[in-house]
Amino acid sequence: MINRREALQKLASIAGLAAIGTSIRAGETPSTGSLLATPDPVASAAGPRKRALRVAHITDIHVNEKRHAPQWLAECFHKIQSEKDAPSLILNTGDCVMDSLKCDETQARRLWKIWNDVAKSDLSLPMRPGLGNHDCWGWGLPPADLARKDPDFGRQLGMEGLSLAKSYYSFDQGGWHFVMLESLQPGTGKNGSHASYMAALDDEQFNWLKNDIKATPASTPIMIMSHVPIMSAAAVWASRRKDDDDRRLVANTIMHSDANKLMNLFQRHPNVKIALSGHLHLLDRVDLNGVSYLCNGAVCGEWWKGYRIPVPGVSKGISPGYAMLNLYNDGSFDCEYKGFGWTDKYVNA
Repeated sequence: MINRREALQKLASIAGLAAIGTSIRAGETPSTGSLLATPDPVASAAGPRKRALRVAHITDIHVNEKRHAPQWLAECFHKIQSEKDAPSLILNTGDCVMDSLKCDETQARRLWKIWNDVAKSDLSLPMRPGLGNHDCWGWGLPPADLARKDPDFGRQLGMEGLSLAKSYYSFDQGGWHFVMLESLQPGTGKNGSHASYMAALDDEQFNWLKNDIKATPASTPIMIMSHVPIMSAAAVWASRRKDDDDRRLVANTIMHSDANKLMNLFQRHPNVKIALSGHLHLLDRVDLNGVSYLCNGAVCGEWWKGYRIPVPGVSKGISPGYAMLNLYNDGSFDCEYKGFGWTDKYVNA
């Protein structure tokens, strides 16, 4: 555990730390980011810098029957697909449905039907999805609930909803290697408490990740994707709990509890360039030891209630939106977060 002063001092010293809670309104363009131009095996082997791939990143959609969420999800897909500089791929880091953690199976399946109906009618680009905590059915139900004996309990129903054969996987495209992790492990929470899950890899997935990265040529840049951030300044800021000695506690539900283990692994492989995530519904970038940890804002903003973390008279907050990333052959990138036109006219609908 670290105390608040130590945490803030350490975070302030990280090169390129993005401002937390940056106000980005629909149609506005935030500052873009690219990696520091330091020599590395990827850059030296890649030759002249050129764009290899353009991708969109969506996360934390939380689709449901209320507040016209299906219509706004369709609008988000249309906005991405009508980009003048069109992406080749959508990366989706989870929380596709509003909350299947605590609902019954009928409601969970209803939410996935909404998701798939919109995707079938309005999504034309290929998508690579991952699981979020709200996509795991029943983990928030009481320990004695009979649903826990259902074969679709937990990850399985979410994997079915996203047509995933496995909850973590990797693939290659455009000269980059992409790894989709499954951030979530069942927690020890009782009676539907928030601790019904925790963010970490189990031993099997971590060993798979080590071998997958090791098998990737050193000249191939790697993007790691997870629902929950591996490293995040916003997670420290958002952690309100403290112990008796006034030390701030970063909950294992909002940042990976095995962050040091993962970051040490990345340090042994300089071609790991980006760790992309969502979960916090905030915009955050931490550049540390050659890896850029990007936490992008949510498609749903404040769970379809408006902009995330508004400050009256100062900032409208983080817009419901998506990110566009240009990935280059030398392992560098730039990232732009965009609002997709959401307004508050349906908030009370």
